[in-house]
Amino acid sequence: MAASKSTLRGLNAPWPAMKASTKRPTPKLGAFGRGEWLDLSEYVVHFTKGDGRDDGYQTMLSILGEQLLKRGPTAFGAAKDKRSVDPESQRVVCFSETPLGFLDRIVKRRKSAYGIGFHKRYLLKKGGGPLWYLQLGTPQQRALATLIKRALKTFDQDDPIWQLTPFIDLPGPLPFKNDFRWEREWRLRSDLRFEPADVAFLFIPERLHADAWSFFRDAQDDNLGPAYFCPYIDPTWSVDTVREALKKAKTRKPPPVEPRWLYR
Repeated sequence: MAASKSTLRGLNAPWPAMKASTKRPTPKLGAFGRGEWLDLSEYVVHFTKGDGRDDGYQTMLSILGEQLLKRGPTAFGAAKDKRSVDPESQRVVCFSETPLGFLDRIVKRRKSAYGIGFHKRYLLKKGGGPLWYLQLGTPQQRALATLIKRALKTFDQDDPIWQLTPFIDLPGPLPFKNDFRWEREWRLRSDLRFEPADVAFLFIPERLHADAWSFFRDAQDDNLGPAYFCPYIDPTWSVDTVREALKKAKTRKPPPVEPRWLYR
């Protein structure tokens, strides 16, 4: 496969077959048509995870190239420790509905400034949804524990309760331990395969925005792989900076697709 003319940090990604990118609405701040409701968001975001060797960049390229978000390797939710329950059925992809402009804590925890955003409506259609937090010792948590105990007695892996448990977390009593309600989490029980047009925006450090645009433009021109011309957002930006970037994104059109690709 020929190398792309432009690369991010000089990396040539082994993109799969090129896919067309169709028009998408420009993301907006706020929710329910109220742009001033900045504490809410109509989007969910997924950040890659960094470590001492990689800041999440390589994982981001893999996600975009494969057009695929894979579930984590371990079980999540209220039944993650139940031996009878198939852990495969409790694996998820994690997202956050934290609004744009307020993502510093997510970036710090994930040790990565690279990520991807989707409209909530899109994730709901795929079977995803918000997490339900039931604090240990509350009537709601005890009711759930009773239902799980009954389901385990006459165990059936196809019992609908095991479709719900990955969407329920059980934070401990005060002082809170293992309490991640601040992440405002959403989950999906399957891998997420997407098209470029499904992506609302990408999280990329500001210093790489121009390189990313050139990289995807060349990927499109040379038919090397999927191209993403949605807005690019630095997750450390303030609300005002995000707002200005989204305004500019309305007038920035993707480069034209060459006829040789359209009609090959």
